[in-house]
Amino acid sequence: MTIQNQLLASRYRILKNIGSGAFGVTFLAEDENIPTQPKCVVKQLQPLVKDPNHFAQAKKLFEKEAATLAKVGTHNQIPYLKDYFEEEGDFYLVQDFIDGPPLDQELSAGQQWSEQAVIALLQDCLPLLDFIHSQSPPIIHRDIKPANLIRRGEDGKIVLVDFGAVKESFQTKLVQSTVAIGTRGYMPTEQIRGKPRPSSDIFALGMVAIQALIAVNPIDLPEDENGELVWQQMENEAGELQSRVTVSAGLARILSKMIHHDFKDRYQSAQEVIEALEKLTTNSHAEETSVILPEEFKDATSSELNHEEMIPQTEAATVKQPSKIAEQETLQQQSVAQDQSSSMSSDEASSVNKASPASEATPSAKTKANNNSMVSWLQSPLAKNLGIASVILIIASAGMYSLDRHRTAQQKQQTQEQVATFQNEVTSLFEAKEYQDCLDKVDSDSGNDIQRIQELKVEFYGKCSLALAESFARAEQYSEALKLTEDIEPESGVYEQAQTQIQDWSNQLVEQGVSDYQKNGNLENFDNVVAALAPSNPVRESAIAQKQQLKQLHENNQNLLSTAQIALDNEQWQQAKEKAQQLQQSGSGYDYWQEQARLVLKDVEDGLAAARSRSQPAATPTPPTPPTPPPAATARTTQTATSGTTQPSSPSKPVVSSDPSPTVTQPKEETTADSEWDPCAEPSMFCTR
Repeated sequence: MTIQNQLLASRYRILKNIGSGAFGVTFLAEDENIPTQPKCVVKQLQPLVKDPNHFAQAKKLFEKEAATLAKVGTHNQIPYLKDYFEEEGDFYLVQDFIDGPPLDQELSAGQQWSEQAVIALLQDCLPLLDFIHSQSPPIIHRDIKPANLIRRGEDGKIVLVDFGAVKESFQTKLVQSTVAIGTRGYMPTEQIRGKPRPSSDIFALGMVAIQALIAVNPIDLPEDENGELVWQQMENEAGELQSRVTVSAGLARILSKMIHHDFKDRYQSAQEVIEALEKLTTNSHAEETSVILPEEFKDATSSELNHEEMIPQTEAATVKQPSKIAEQETLQQQSVAQDQSSSMSSDEASSVNKASPASEATPSAKTKANNNSMVSWLQSPLAKNLGIASVILIIASAGMYSLDRHRTAQQKQQTQEQVATFQNEVTSLFEAKEYQDCLDKVDSDSGNDIQRIQELKVEFYGKCSLALAESFARAEQYSEALKLTEDIEPESGVYEQAQTQIQDWSNQLVEQGVSDYQKNGNLENFDNVVAALAPSNPVRESAIAQKQQLKQLHENNQNLLSTAQIALDNEQWQQAKEKAQQLQQSGSGYDYWQEQARLVLKDVEDGLAAARSRSQPAATPTPPTPPTPPPAATARTTQTATSGTTQPSSPSKPVVSSDPSPTVTQPKEETTADSEWDPCAEPSMFCTR
């Protein structure tokens, strides 16, 4: 465990603990290799699996994710990754220290932010998301929340810290777990299910913005019957809905779309949100610059205004005169009116005159006064300038509207072309059985901002993954097959088929692991079998039970084998034999343990044989006892140098060897005996008869 003042990697001196979580601890440290000893942040990541067999895999994953963080750390608003290393089984990331308060300190006061401040926050953070999501493959932060957004003291910029990519890699790849990476209130439903997307980060940032706007923690917000968060209104004590905050309809629409319950209905990229905010701010600026007439002119109608006088003199000359066709139509309308008037009876005319007295037909004095005042105002320099500005604004607005429509049509056509191209490519790869290339195409970042392409990616990821997995299964590589199918989504169209195959392949993998253990007695291989089964796998529970049985069997048999080997070393043959026989019974049906027992019994037999041979000394031949000659007789013997045979000789004549080599004649020995000795009286080598 890392403690204060400890020196890591012979370089980083720990100052204090500044945070901790399920995956490790964060420390403030100093870099002693640099003369100024700048402060840095050291993150200690502790793998959930401490098994030494998983260490190499954990280290490989750590280095891969650290390289990813190093790449995104080139952005000015993401801490730079200074170093990463492993020490005593734990992994460490070293990043620049960001001096400034986290955003949760600003939000803890419980004060509502202004709409302008919320928009500024979004405009500061969205380019960050666009940057990390545009990497290949896209990097998803997974844990955007106020505590991970630091307002840098030197410039007030928001810095994004504590990426969840390394945590997620350690968890899902080293140990199958159902715990999602993230924080309650800021995680959308797909992230809770362990399927985060770039739009998951957009959801989280939208929740941060809403929290700043209404000063309410996201986990305290209610949901409607569709699962959508209700954030603009709240119930009062009387149970009536009332507004939480005053917000423009435009910003409310943007925020609501950012946090939509269904990821398909959200913005699919940070760039889409940026563009929506740009349109919102542009429209707001246009509304602020619109022309408002003085109050006294509100009673005047457009028909009472002298339009020629409203147009500035500089532009009056450019106004076209009515055409002769229009003049003729006007004269015809006046003639018809006169004919109708003349055809009326005197009583009807009188009635009309009574209903329309001259006082009402003639403009009132007040209206005339308003007209005169308005004409005077319109002739003023201010009105002329405002008139010019209004005309320009109207023309510009019309032009922008036309340009937007044209641009929208072009974008729609480009989108359709992109969708068609992508669909043709992945379909061709799938039909050509180029499944890995199909997956590579699906994993590319092209078309991530187009909803239809996202749907096609889900579909073909499922189809290509399942087809490739089936090829691995045919080669009995069930672990690889399961890896490919575990991420197939229900919307892919092959989900049910994949689930059936997953169960079948899982059973095959477990049987394969048991068979391997029976032959080799390697329990670690069966650990890998269990690790290959996802938590939701229906076979996982029985596989874990099987593992426990094998583990108990392995420990029992290993103890018997160890005891037998110790007995062999001490030449305790009977004890070794008994343990070997127990091992035979315990390991019945397991080739590995039967072989171990056989080897012990063979060593016992060899040892017993050696012990018997040592206990029986070898028999040595007994030399013949020379006979005692009679006391009266004198025997002379002559021994030849070549034959080594001793023969009796005549007293008067020596025995001469037939060997031509010089003969050595032994001196004559005389033996005197008390009685005559008969050499053939008993079996003897001296008897010649």
